[in-house]
Amino acid sequence: MGWEAVTAISTAIMGLVIAVTAFVGLDQLRQLREQRRDSATVELVRTFQDVDFTRAVGLVFTLPSGISATDLRAQGREYEEAARLVALRFESLGVARLPASRRI
Repeated sequence: MGWEAVTAISTAIMGLVIAVTAFVGLDQLRQLREQRRDSATVELVRTFQDVDFTRAVGLVFTLPSGISATDLRAQGREYEEAARLVALRFESLGVARLPASRRI
C-alpha cells in the first residue's frame, strides 16, 4: 500500500470522525434544550403547588359551574379572593405561552 492510499484512507476516516462529532454535538444541543424546557416546566408547576393556591382551587371547585359574579360575591370574600387567585395564576400561564408542540 502506497502513501497515496494511506492518505486517502486517513482523509476518509477524518471526514467520518468530523461527521460523527457534528452529529453527536447536535444531539447534545437537542438534549440540552429539552432539559431546559423540562426544568422550566417543573419550576412553573412548583409555583402552582403552594398552600394558598391549593386552598383556593378547593374553594373554587365547590362553586357551581357558570356562577355569576354577583353569586360569587354572595358566597363571601374568601370565595371571591380564591377565584381571583386561581384566575391570576391561570392568566400567568397564558402569558408564559407554552410552545406549540407542548400545547394541549
